[in-house]
Amino acid sequence: MASHRLTTTQKDEPSIFTFERRHVLFSVEHTRFEFVRMLERRANGEELLLAERYQRHGLAGTVVIKAVRSPASSARRHRLVEEVQLAYRLHHPTIAQVHYFKIHRGKPYIIMEHVDGPSLETVLDLMAMRGKPVSLAFALHVSAELADALHHAHSLKDAQGRSLGLIHRDVSPRNVRVARTGEVKLTHFGVAYSHLVGREETAEALLKGDVAYASPEYLAGQTLTAASDLFSLGLVLLELATGRHLFAAAAEALEPPRAKSRELRLEEPLPCRSHRC
Repeated sequence: MASHRLTTTQKDEPSIFTFERRHVLFSVEHTRFEFVRMLERRANGEELLLAERYQRHGLAGTVVIKAVRSPASSARRHRLVEEVQLAYRLHHPTIAQVHYFKIHRGKPYIIMEHVDGPSLETVLDLMAMRGKPVSLAFALHVSAELADALHHAHSLKDAQGRSLGLIHRDVSPRNVRVARTGEVKLTHFGVAYSHLVGREETAEALLKGDVAYASPEYLAGQTLTAASDLFSLGLVLLELATGRHLFAAAAEALEPPRAKSRELRLEEPLPCRSHRC
């Protein structure tokens, strides 16, 4: 059976890190973070690192640190902080938790929960090599967990009880982790946006494999709703159940949508905690 998995491509860009051994990255309050190894380099310049967290009066543990390239403008820097603030609001067992936001030597770092297990993309790649889909029970388990996580995000409200209109925008196997204990975690809420956040409504430059899970309205540059995330979730469920992307042939030719210039005004500033936003 031929593989129908869609793969992403990565640009050959230099790493923003020059070390490949144990090294103290930085400290936050009484906690220091020590580099362990590189996990992933994304084509947009982001790098995911595995780090060990050491607390003065606590146990050590692993975390994921997302290093992003320094924004080129103050508007982009402001948008990055807003993205982290949105992600920090999310508290759900199926959403990878954001712990801290740190600027170190002029570079932004986002410290997140580490999920000890492969991405759903890796699982699907393995099953494609074996020529069969995952079990129906596993497919339904993953889909139900992700649906619950999205419901939590979509239902998030501000202090006045208004819906934040939070949308993930990038629900795909690449952004789902499957822990060795069986837990499912939705990650990468950094491309999420809210109708209440004062930021430019732009379409992120997704990788091709991620665009393959985008909704029609996203690709057309139209206004997004929670239904856009559910469309993407439906594509993931179908691929889990069948071992094949619904639009495998057509998705290879998809291009990211063009950015809009409409600006959304801030109606309520999001809360910011020390070292975390």
